[in-house]
Amino acid sequence: MRRVRTGVAAVAVCGVLLASGCSGDAASEGPVPLATGRPHRPADPADLNGDGYADAVLGSEERGSVVLWGAKDGLDARRTSRFAVTNPLRADLDGDGYTDLVAATGGGGTVLLRGGPRGLAAPRTLRTPRGFVPRAAGDFDGDGTTDLFDGGEGGTGDTNTLPEDPGTPGRVLHGPFTANGAPARTRALDLGQHGYSSPAGVAAADFDGDGASDLVLGYAYDAQDDDNAPPDLTPVAYYKGGPSGPRRDRSREKALLAAAGPGEGGFASFPGDTDGDAAAELLVPGTAPGGHGRLTVLHGGAGGPGTGGKADVYEGEEGAFGSSVLTGRIDGDSRGDLVIGAAGAYRHDDWITVRATRAGTQRLTALDDWMPGRPNAAHWNEFIPLALLDADGDHHADLLAHAPRHNGGKGAYVLLRGTDKGLSLHGVRSLAPARLGLD
Repeated sequence: MRRVRTGVAAVAVCGVLLASGCSGDAASEGPVPLATGRPHRPADPADLNGDGYADAVLGSEERGSVVLWGAKDGLDARRTSRFAVTNPLRADLDGDGYTDLVAATGGGGTVLLRGGPRGLAAPRTLRTPRGFVPRAAGDFDGDGTTDLFDGGEGGTGDTNTLPEDPGTPGRVLHGPFTANGAPARTRALDLGQHGYSSPAGVAAADFDGDGASDLVLGYAYDAQDDDNAPPDLTPVAYYKGGPSGPRRDRSREKALLAAAGPGEGGFASFPGDTDGDAAAELLVPGTAPGGHGRLTVLHGGAGGPGTGGKADVYEGEEGAFGSSVLTGRIDGDSRGDLVIGAAGAYRHDDWITVRATRAGTQRLTALDDWMPGRPNAAHWNEFIPLALLDADGDHHADLLAHAPRHNGGKGAYVLLRGTDKGLSLHGVRSLAPARLGLD
C-alpha cells in the first residue's frame, strides 16, 4: 500500500467559549448581527443556524475554531464566532432540526455546541466514556437519531503507544442523547485487529441506501519486519450499519483494497455523493499500475460500496493525487461534482482538480494569476481544498481553500464562487488567517 495522508489529527481542545460576533481587524465596523434561521428536518449539516446559508468552520490546534457565517454575499469576516475546540463534527445530536458541533476536549471529555436560530450555544459537556474521541457521526442503527463513533486507539503495532498502555476500544454512543448529555446506550467494538492496530481513518455514510450509516475504516501500520504481527492484518475493514449497530462485513473489503492499488502505507477513503441517489459513494485515492496517482469512485448500492454500478476512475500525474477529496454541486445540476487535491504534484506545488459534470474540468494552483496575494517563490505552495459549501444560497457550491505559505508565509483562505460554468475565477475573495485569529 502506498503512503497517503490518512487519519484524523489528535484532538486537544478546551470546552470554553472564547467570543461571539467578533470580527478580527474588521471590528471597527462593528459586529454584523446574525440572521435568525429556522429548523430543518433532517437538519442541513452545512447550515448551523438554519438561515439557508452554509457556514464554514476553520481552526487550528493552537487557536481553536472560528465559524464564518454564510450570507447573501457569501462568507463574511465581520460575522464570526470563536470557540476553543478543534476538529468538530457536524451533527444534529439533539434532534431539534439545527446542526450542532461535537468535539473532544483535552481532558478526555466531549462537548456539544448546540446550533440554533441565533448561532451556536456555549459548549456543554456530554456524558461520554473517558478518553472517547468522536471520530464520526451518523445513524448507525437506523433508528432516526444521531450516534457518535470512536475507533479507539493504541495497539502493540502502534509506535506512538507505550507497551504498558492498553489503549482504548472502539465505541458507538447511540442516540437519542438525554437533556444532560447521556447516550441511550454504549456499545464497545473490537476494531484493534487482535490488539495490533487501531483505525487511522474513518469514512462514515449510508453506502447501501438502507437508512443506516456504515463505516469504512483504514489502518496504517508497518508490519513487514514484525514477527509478532497477526497474519490476518488488513488495511481496510467495512462495517455495515443495522438495528444493533455496525457489524463487520468482509464481503466488500477485497474490492476496497483493489481500488487503492499497489503502494505502501495506509488505506484512506472519503464519503461523498456524485450520482444523487440514496446510497453514498466511497472515494478511494490510490496508485495506478504506472505509479501515478488515481482516484476511484465506488458507487454505493444495495450490497455496499462498489455495488451501485461501474466505478469511475480518474488518473492524475505524480504527487499525492487524491490527498483530499470533496463532493458538491458546483454547477447546479443534480449530480455531485468532484474537487481533488494533489499534494506536491509539480515542483512541490499543490494542484486542485475540479471535475464538474456539466462545466468540465478546471485545474487550480496557488500560482495562478487569479489568485490574490503573493505565492511562495520557492515552489512550496501548498493549496488545500477545505470545503464545498453554498455560502451565498444560490444553489451552487463554492470552494473554500487554504494556501498556508501564501503572502510571505502568512497564509490565505480563498473562496471561489460556484456557477453554471464551474468555479468562477473572477472576484475571488481572500481572507488572512491573522484577521480570523488563526495566525
